[in-house]
Amino acid sequence: MLIKDFSFRNIELIQGQSRQQVKHITFAQAGIEESQVTLDNLKVEHETGQLRLDSQATLKANFPLSLSGRAAFAISDGISEEIKLQADGALDDLTLALTASGAYNANLRLSVNILKDSLPVQLKATWPQQTLPGDQPLTLQAGQLNGSGTMGAYQISASAGATVPQLGPVPVTADIQLNKNTISVNQLTTRLLEGSVANTGTLYLNETLSWSGTTTIQNISTTSLSPWGPTQLQGQFTSLMQLTPKGIEASISELTLTGTQDEAAFSLAGSAVYSQANELVVSSLRLEQGENYANIAGQMLKNRYLKGTVQVDFPTLSSLYPAIDGAIEADIDVAGNWQDPAANGSISLHNVRISPQLNAAAAGQGDINGTIALTGALSEHYFKTRITTAEHSIKLDLNGGWADERWKGQITDSELALATTRWQLQQPFTLAVRPAPFSTKVTGHCWRSRKEGQLCLNSLLYKNDVARWDLKADALPLGLWAREAAGDFIASEVDASLTLTSTGKMPKGGEPEGRFDFTISPATWPLGKNGQVPIEIDEVTANGTLSNGELVAEAEFASKQLGNLQANVTTAPFVETPELQGQVSVQGISIAPLKPVSPAIRELTGLINGHMTISGDLAAPRIQGQMKLTNGNIDIEDTPPESVTGPKRWTLMAVMSALRETLSSAVARAVWMGKLISKIPVPPKSL
Repeated sequence: MLIKDFSFRNIELIQGQSRQQVKHITFAQAGIEESQVTLDNLKVEHETGQLRLDSQATLKANFPLSLSGRAAFAISDGISEEIKLQADGALDDLTLALTASGAYNANLRLSVNILKDSLPVQLKATWPQQTLPGDQPLTLQAGQLNGSGTMGAYQISASAGATVPQLGPVPVTADIQLNKNTISVNQLTTRLLEGSVANTGTLYLNETLSWSGTTTIQNISTTSLSPWGPTQLQGQFTSLMQLTPKGIEASISELTLTGTQDEAAFSLAGSAVYSQANELVVSSLRLEQGENYANIAGQMLKNRYLKGTVQVDFPTLSSLYPAIDGAIEADIDVAGNWQDPAANGSISLHNVRISPQLNAAAAGQGDINGTIALTGALSEHYFKTRITTAEHSIKLDLNGGWADERWKGQITDSELALATTRWQLQQPFTLAVRPAPFSTKVTGHCWRSRKEGQLCLNSLLYKNDVARWDLKADALPLGLWAREAAGDFIASEVDASLTLTSTGKMPKGGEPEGRFDFTISPATWPLGKNGQVPIEIDEVTANGTLSNGELVAEAEFASKQLGNLQANVTTAPFVETPELQGQVSVQGISIAPLKPVSPAIRELTGLINGHMTISGDLAAPRIQGQMKLTNGNIDIEDTPPESVTGPKRWTLMAVMSALRETLSSAVARAVWMGKLISKIPVPPKSL
């Protein structure tokens, strides 16, 4: 039988919702004559690739054959692969040669006697260094794989490797034997991090699949991953696994690992056992380094009951992790149903100090001391926290629980000391959090400060990716805070208070919008180390609106002693380099109160009036305009009358410079109050 010039075109393959197009299938000649089979110039063109094939075979004796083919196909957009295949010989001495190029490059040569019961095989595969396609491209090192032997005794050896991000080149060598009922891993070694990880063992292919092996770690150093990582890691563990009709039985035993952390030796020992048939998991781990130790043990029974302990005593934290100094103690017991386990324990911090290299903000807090106690289950628990630093302290008592896919709790008692401020929670408040979709709500509550000041958070809500707040502060002791923060400049406590209101919202990934108003009450400010410059301030007010990324603010300063200032500014505080535009009006500013600045000033009188504009960089705005001194009289000791334009002019310029700095500071504070809106805490996406 002989078929010539066959052609089949425009074929559509339908499988479910998938449709594929085959443009054509053609061949020049196909025939069967007695024991001879031929196929010449077969061509298949699919929408994703092409196939070319020629073959000849004799269906008798040792079945001699010859086949050559080529396939090209697309793997993804812009990535394709081509495979060439050549087969020659007979079934008792068949040689296959395969070449792959494109996205993947490799050469394979296989010699096999299919007609012999022992199925003798010779295999060799090689590949060059290449970058494999993917979302995270991986560089494959040049390598090869060799295989030989007969049925029940095949020997395979390989050398390969890859360049892995952060690890660099990772070479791998293998020596494996395929026996009748077992696969023996004589050696499987990976070299990385200046050392190696070697595996040996046997996989048993009996009625039940099982494994027994040993993993050995030699001279691993992790400093390339972290400058504080451990070095000289050495150790080993034994792994056992059996797949039975009732499930998996597995264990890791004789785990021993030693190493060096910051030039101090440490050791790690432990074991783990899992039995699916008995519904049991048991594990233990002990870490020791000098005086530091940690014990972790746990078990789960019947896949339901959990029991565990965590004991930690690290008197020298820096030995374990050089970026953290101090001491930590922890003792926690966990028991109960695994869906709602109960915990009881505490964590203590002693003079813990964070390195600036690890976290500059945390390092600035100095020594951290405190305790965290926890009691209860997921459904109902209680936390008690006491944390102090050089300038801050936190006291927090919380109870709550998970139910109906959300966490709800109550803050029952809290005290905060932030810089020079002190806050005492006046009444408990409720906090509710739902993880998905994320939302949180804080009920209204107030904090009492010293001097009967009060800060009230009327509402805080995060829902539909928008945070909204409403807060009000009354009689906050601004004068007391200022004295404690700037004792070298303010001689004694000032009876001045701050009143503040702020409302607004902030969308996720967007910019805040809102409004603020604040007022500083009348008071006399004793400036100077001895209070020699008493400044009477009758009123300071400011208000601002933040909308569409733009802040518009106004401020007024009123003093019967000094005079009056009015300012208005506009800026876009959230752009990369914000600029400021505004105006300042100076009305009757008296320089006489500044006379006590120096005993050399015998007389200092006069009033300053003027109008100025503010522009330029928000961090260093320019103040330009005209100010005029009227009815001025400046007399400085040891200054000749004829040198009025000398020292007296210098004194006037000093006064004007001080006034300019005052204005710059006032403007900056008004802008800061507007930016304060953006600092209202937005709840995190997860707890």
